[in-house]
Amino acid sequence: MTIASDVCAVVPVYYPDLNNLDEMVTALLKQLTKVVLVNNSSETLSTLLNNESVIILNQSSNIGVASAFNLGFQYAIDHGISYVLLMDQDSVVSANMVSGLLGHYVGDYKQPQALAAVGPFHKDIRTGDAAKFIRCNKFYISKILPNGFESIECDFIISSGSLVPVSVFNDVGPMLDDLFIDCVDIEWCFRARSKGYMILGSKFSSMGHRIGDDQLNFLGKKITMHQPIRHYYFYRNLFFLLRKSYIPMIWRVQTVFKSLLQMVIFSTLTSQRIEHFKMIVKGAYHGLTANLGALR
Repeated sequence: MTIASDVCAVVPVYYPDLNNLDEMVTALLKQLTKVVLVNNSSETLSTLLNNESVIILNQSSNIGVASAFNLGFQYAIDHGISYVLLMDQDSVVSANMVSGLLGHYVGDYKQPQALAAVGPFHKDIRTGDAAKFIRCNKFYISKILPNGFESIECDFIISSGSLVPVSVFNDVGPMLDDLFIDCVDIEWCFRARSKGYMILGSKFSSMGHRIGDDQLNFLGKKITMHQPIRHYYFYRNLFFLLRKSYIPMIWRVQTVFKSLLQMVIFSTLTSQRIEHFKMIVKGAYHGLTANLGALR
């Protein structure tokens, strides 16, 4: 297996399962030479302290996913590293994932258009379902299932598993710290697209990922469920993004319609319906009034 020496992984960490985290770090270090853990919890990552290939950036409080990614990019900039692999703490790394992603920048299948981010096909580790890629057209949104035969140009990808050149990060700008968590990847990818960059789902890489906390079956469709606090952040950041000129209008319209429908479902058909309703309404109000950052 080829080890990429010019790539570092950046993983925001918040009270992780240490065994799972250790397995992920071990898998990553078979494919690249440095893993940066941004520790947003007060818990000591003792099992990883003695590995010189693992850099632990301990934070005094939870700074969120966006700021953690930005810290990781700054580490890469300071140490002359050209590419950053963004990861979640509960993702499952597949063999040769990094080399498959890197090949879109420097390999035989290098893209002719400037590429801002390339990510693997994601499969839910609980259900085996593949996540769809989103492409915004003028009057409709396409949801494309990965088929393993072609890489897919899309408008945004899940942050976990995405490979981003440091040079592109410097041009597009950092993740929005005030989003804290949720929609961070969506916003940054749309911003990169507005600058003429391509976003790509790679046919050469796949990854296991835990999508949401649970799933709710509604009229034959599976709806991803989160805890009420996560719905606060999602709805807040979603409604905040509606004001951004680089967000496609069709995405704004369809996402508002879909989110309002899901608000009704979460507020009536779940065991924590009152908590979901309160957090969603509060989040939407804070998003429209640009009341961002960590919820206090």
